[in-house]
Amino acid sequence: MSNANREGGFYVVEGSLGRYNGPGGDVSIPEGVTEIADGAFAGCRTLTHVKIPEGVIWIGEDAFAGCRNLIHVTIPESVVWIGDGAFRDTGLAEKTIQAAYDQAGESELALEMEAGQQLFFEDDEQVGGAEQPI
Repeated sequence: MSNANREGGFYVVEGSLGRYNGPGGDVSIPEGVTEIADGAFAGCRTLTHVKIPEGVIWIGEDAFAGCRNLIHVTIPESVVWIGDGAFRDTGLAEKTIQAAYDQAGESELALEMEAGQQLFFEDDEQVGGAEQPI
């Protein structure tokens, strides 16, 4: 028997956000989520802003892929892994996403950030976080 929560368009099981089926716009992921599953928001074209809460440590592959109107995302200090293509085909500029991967010294397969690093992206440039500019 699973402990599933489906409020607000979020499908969350034991801390894992498996899928989002809400209206989009400005979205705050619920507290208590520790991971965002592969493809959880994929194709949500109405999504524009996402606030990921402290406590999320993992963002899966293609988590936000195809969210073409996504122009702002806040990634908290707790995130230590971002999967391949997590922000592919979003409103965030490709050069911004690639710069984040490059700064981490990783391939496009994953971005591993050091604890304490916080990234804020809006349109095509980083607007806060990390000690080194991205």
